[in-house]
Parts: sequence; structure tokens; C-alpha cells
Amino acid sequence: MSDRYDTSGSSEGRYQPGSDEKVLLNKLNITDPSEMEDIELDLLEQLTEALLKEVSEDQQIISDDLCEWHRRWLGNVYEWAGQYRSVNMLKDNFHFAASHLVPKLMQDLNDKFLACDTPCNEMDEEQWMKSN
Repeated sequence: MSDRYDTSGSSEGRYQPGSDEKVLLNKLNITDPSEMEDIELDLLEQLTEALLKEVSEDQQIISDDLCEWHRRWLGNVYEWAGQYRSVNMLKDNFHFAASHLVPKLMQDLNDKFLACDTPCNEMDEEQWMKSN
């Protein structure tokens, strides 16, 4: 499959006009997949730098934080940034989790991992290896 993403159903599944269905509908009217990848990477680097200054060592991370970080990363690019996905997706023949399962999976991530493993400043390498 040559499309960057294969989606269906809602605004999340719409492609940018003129992109040959290779770039998702975006606020920047970008149609070139390489340009979009560069922008997303640059924005991710900016967010990473900001979070390294903002997140404290003793901060517990929760799924709401992940949504907020996603919104901050891509909110100027996509309408749906920071929200749980409502469409099914695949990329390069890899199927992402079914959209109807995302809220439950995020709750599981919160309960089984984030609540137990963050903050992780006191976890030594042996503990980390056991948790993975």
C-alpha cells in the first residue's frame, strides 16, 4: 500500500486535497508527504525540548498528559490532535489498534503502567528490566 495512512469515517480520515491521498487533511494545507514528515519531526523536537524543562523527576504521568502533549505537538497541524482516534488506521500494512478499543487501552496503560511506573526516578535498571 502506497498511502501514508489508510483511514475511513470522519474528519480524521480525510486527505488533504491535492495530496494524492498521501497527506491527512491539515490546517497548513500541506500536500507533500516529505514536507509533512519534516514539519511533524520539527514540532516533535520542539515539544521534547519544552517537556524536558517542564516535567519534573517526581511527576506522575497519566494518559491525560499524553493527550495534552499530542495536542501541543500537532494541534497547529490537525483538528483532531490530542483526542483519542475515532477511525481505524493502518500504515504500511500494519493495523493500529481498533479505534473503539483506544479508550480502554489508554485506561489500561494508565492503570497498569503509568500509575505503577511513574515517576520512575527511583527505578534501577534491574527493576526496569523486570517491568518490561
